[in-house]
Amino acid sequence: SGLPGLCSATPEEVMEGSTAVKVLLFFILLLVLTSEHLLHSAKCNALPESFVTVVWGVVLGGLLWYSPWDDRPAKLDLDAVKFLFKTVLNLFALPIIIFESGWSLRLRDFISQFTYIMLFAILGTVINVAVVALLMYYTSEWHGVEHWRTSLAYASLISSVDPVATLSVFGKLNVDPLLFILVFGESQINDAVAITLFRSINAHPLDSIWTLVGTFFWVLLGSIFFGLALAALCILVLRFARLGRSPAQAILLIFVSPFFVFSLAEALTLSGIITVLFFSILMGEFSSAHLPAEDMTLCSFLLKQ
Repeated sequence: SGLPGLCSATPEEVMEGSTAVKVLLFFILLLVLTSEHLLHSAKCNALPESFVTVVWGVVLGGLLWYSPWDDRPAKLDLDAVKFLFKTVLNLFALPIIIFESGWSLRLRDFISQFTYIMLFAILGTVINVAVVALLMYYTSEWHGVEHWRTSLAYASLISSVDPVATLSVFGKLNVDPLLFILVFGESQINDAVAITLFRSINAHPLDSIWTLVGTFFWVLLGSIFFGLALAALCILVLRFARLGRSPAQAILLIFVSPFFVFSLAEALTLSGIITVLFFSILMGEFSSAHLPAEDMTLCSFLLKQ
């Protein structure tokens, strides 16, 4: 009869088919790690490691698409699939990824370029959204999008760019640290700015422009200061609870904190991405004063994995 609301396959069929899927998935992961090592050993700078991961991901998707369980394709509920991926991304993957990026950030370089980062991330994103929305609105006869709200919402979605390949190449070529931090910092803030714009556009009527602007800056600035405040509180806990004497508990606290911060910020209608980013920047800079050097090294190593 299948799993109600999730899949047309029975629990027995799901367990049986998942075994083959897990074998294939972990085999592809092994191939990705091996391929990236060979690419790095060959000193091939033309192809970033992320490209290899994407290629093997396409191969995995193709194998799964053309390999139904026991020749009996099972139809998944699209709403359940969307819910699953959204939950995994927001609750498990995104907080720790953002936290690691801020944890390993060089604070002095970030502060020195902060004005330019915010200029490109905010003004650049707004200009990008405006240009794309105008092009969509005045070419509506080609694609059927005739409303400003739809044009602006779509433009805010695609204006969030993630220069993973660019940063990977920068890292291999050892470019100027200030250039790296400028591109990296802008990409992090850009994501949150685009998401905040998207939410504001969908939450308020377009004729109340000042409400839109006020909501945008309230979420942006509120998220920054909220992340810094939570980081200061967490650092005080590390200091006065003397967690440095218990390395396992200290590292676990650091690992659990981004999930708590992200969830709390989202519950308060702030940006979880911006909150976790500034939380992690402060944590990475001042946690070393309350943890032994070997514990900081171990924590940084585990976060990068």
